[in-house]
Amino acid sequence: MEKAWDFLQKKLFLRKKPEQPRTIIIPITKQNKKFCSNKVENNRYTYLNYIPKCLFNQFKYFYNLYFLITALSQFVPILQVGYRFTYTMPLAFVVILAMAKDAYDDIRIRIRDKQTNSQPFTQLIGGEPKEVQSKDIVVGNILKLKKDERVPADCLILRSTEESGSIFIRTDQLDGETDWKLRRAIGETQKMDIQTICNCQFELNVEAPHADVYSFQGTIKINEDPKLYSLNVENTAWANTIVASDEMCALVIYTGNDTRLARNRKQNGNVKRGKTEDEVNFLSKILFCSLMGLSILMIIPDLIQHPNWFILVSLTRFMILFSSIIPISMRVNLDIAKMVYAFFINKDKDIAGAEVRNSTLPEELGRVDFVLSDKTGTLTKNEMTFQVLCMQSETIRSTNFDDIKDDIRECLQNNGEKVLFKKKKNPKFIMRCVQAMALCHNVTPSFNENGEKYYQASSPDEVALVKFAESVGVVLEERTFKKIVLNMPMIGSIEYEILNVFPFSSSTKRMGIIVRNNKDNEIYLMKGADNVMAKIIKDNEWLSEECNNLAREGLRTLVFGSRKMSQEEYQEFNERYDHANTLMIGREEEVLKVQESIEHGLNAMCITGVEDELQEDVQKTLEMLKQANVRVWMLTGDKVETATCIAKSTKLVDIDQEIVQFFASSIDEATRLIFNNEGSIGTKALIVDGNTLSLMLKEMSKEF
Repeated sequence: MEKAWDFLQKKLFLRKKPEQPRTIIIPITKQNKKFCSNKVENNRYTYLNYIPKCLFNQFKYFYNLYFLITALSQFVPILQVGYRFTYTMPLAFVVILAMAKDAYDDIRIRIRDKQTNSQPFTQLIGGEPKEVQSKDIVVGNILKLKKDERVPADCLILRSTEESGSIFIRTDQLDGETDWKLRRAIGETQKMDIQTICNCQFELNVEAPHADVYSFQGTIKINEDPKLYSLNVENTAWANTIVASDEMCALVIYTGNDTRLARNRKQNGNVKRGKTEDEVNFLSKILFCSLMGLSILMIIPDLIQHPNWFILVSLTRFMILFSSIIPISMRVNLDIAKMVYAFFINKDKDIAGAEVRNSTLPEELGRVDFVLSDKTGTLTKNEMTFQVLCMQSETIRSTNFDDIKDDIRECLQNNGEKVLFKKKKNPKFIMRCVQAMALCHNVTPSFNENGEKYYQASSPDEVALVKFAESVGVVLEERTFKKIVLNMPMIGSIEYEILNVFPFSSSTKRMGIIVRNNKDNEIYLMKGADNVMAKIIKDNEWLSEECNNLAREGLRTLVFGSRKMSQEEYQEFNERYDHANTLMIGREEEVLKVQESIEHGLNAMCITGVEDELQEDVQKTLEMLKQANVRVWMLTGDKVETATCIAKSTKLVDIDQEIVQFFASSIDEATRLIFNNEGSIGTKALIVDGNTLSLMLKEMSKEF
C-alpha cells in the first residue's frame, strides 16, 4: 500500500516539466519574479492535511490497520465479543501518541524554518544597505555578506574585500567537508566599487537548477559590453554555506527549491521509518496468519456438522477473541522507548550539540553494521607538516632543512640569478624546487587584527608547502588575481604575473599555473598525484619508486614538474582556452581538452612528502567499534601504501593481520579474487579501489 501511494505521488501528482536554463536580467525585471520563493518550508504537514495525512501514515501499516478493523468490528452487534473500550482505547492511545510525536517534530521543524526565514540580511539597492529577511530574497538581489554569516541562497560572488578577489567559505553543512573552499569574485566586477556594481546592468545565462554542488556553468554580460565573461563553480557560494573570511558582495541566482541545498534534500514529505517498524509490521503479518489458522481450526467441527453462512460470523468472532496474539502493547512500548532514546541523546553531555531531528529513528543507531569514514580530517587532524623533499639525486628530510636555507642564501649571494627551472646541480636546483612550491598553489597571505600573518587555503597540504618555503627563505608576500610576489633573501621582492590557473579536482588529480617573470618567459608549473604526473613528465623512471617509499612512511606525496612556453604557444593556447570557457554546452570537456594540449614534456622537479597527524583517541574509538562488531571502511584518495600505513597506525588493521588487495577490471577477475579468499575473508583486511567496488556492488553484491 505504501509503495502504491509513493508510485501515485511520483507518477501522477508530482510530475514536473524538465528544468530549463535561465536568463537573469539586472536590474530586476518581471521575468526574474517568475522564479520560486526563497521561503524555507521543511514541515511535513499543514493545518489542513495534518489529521488525514497523519492517520494515513499510521494506518498504511498492516499492524495498525488490523487493530483498526478489529476495533470497528465491535460496533457491529453480531460481532461484538466484549467491552468496546478494551479494543478502541489501546488503539486510540497508540495513534494519539504517534500523532502527538509527529506534531512535536513538525512544530520543531516549523520553529527552525521560521528562524531561518526571518534571519536578516543586508541587501544593496543603489549602493545603499537595506535590511531584508531571508524569505523575501529574490533572484537578482545583490547582497552584502559578512564573515561568519550564512549564505541565504545560491549566489555569484561579485566582489570581495580581499584585494585579490578571493574568499573562503565553509561547506560542512552542505557536503560534510570541513576544509575551507576557495572562491573568487568575477574578475571584471572585482575591479568595481560597490556603488558601480549596484548601478550596472547585468545579463546572465546560467544552467538549469540541479543537485551537483561541484559544477556550474554560465556567462555574464556587463552593461553594453558585448563580451561574454565565463562563470564557473569558483565564482559561486551555495545556500547554507558560511562566509569564512572577509566580506563579499553577491548576486542571487537560485532561490528556495532551486538551490543546490534543496535539490539534495528529498522533497516527498513522507515520514521516515526505521527497520524496526518494518520488522514489527512483518511479524504482525506472521502472527495474523497464525491467528487465522487457529480460528479456522476452531470452526472446523461446526463447518462439518452444520455448514451455513453463520460459520463466517463465528470465524470473525474467533479472530477477534484471539486478537491478543498480536500484542498492541508492543507498539506502545516501542513508541515510548523511541521518545526516551531521543531524550537521552539530546541531554547527553558527552555528545554535546547532538540533536534528534526525527524521533522515529533513534533506535536505528543500534543497528549500525558499517561505518564509512573519510581519512583526512576524520581519522587524522588535517593538519599537515612538511617532512621530506625528494629529488632524483637527493632526498632531504626535516632534520636537514636548515641546510636548504643556507644553500639558497649562498646561491643567491654568489650570482644573484633569477632564472628559474633549468635543471642544474644543487643548490640552484633546490632553490627552484622551493620557488615552485611558493608559486604553484591557491594560497593567499592575510593579516589578522593584530597584524599577524596567516595563510588561507582550501587545502592544508598547500599551506604546509608554502610554510616550508617560507621557513627556508622564499616567502609568499602577496597574491592577487593577477600576480604573486615572492620575497627572496639577498634579492628582495620578485613579482610574477599570473596568466592562468588550473585548479585541483578529484577527477584530474593535478593543479597547474602559468606565470610570467618577465616579458619573454612564460613558465608552466604543475603538481599532482604521481600516477597522473608520470604520464606528463619526461624522464620519470625514478618517480614511482620514490613515491612508494614515502607512501610506506604514511606521507602524502605530490610530484612537481615545469616547462617553459614560448609567447606564440601561450597566445594560441589562451585563445582556445578563453573560447572553451564561454561555451554553455560541453564546457568542462572542452576546457579539459584544451588544458591537456599543453600537458606534455614537463621536466621533473621534486616530490614532496607531508604528514597528517592522527586524531586524539582515534585508536581507542576504532577498537571499541571493532568490539561492537561494527565494520569500519576508511575512504581515501591517497596511494595504497599511504592508506595501508595509516590503517595500521590507527589500529584499523592489526599489525599481524593479512591484507588482501581487491583490484579487478572485469567480472572474471573479481570472481577469481572472491573464490581464492572464500572462507577466510572475514579475518583479513581488504583494500578495494573505486572501480572494483563499483563492479562488485553492481554485478555480484551478494558474493561480495
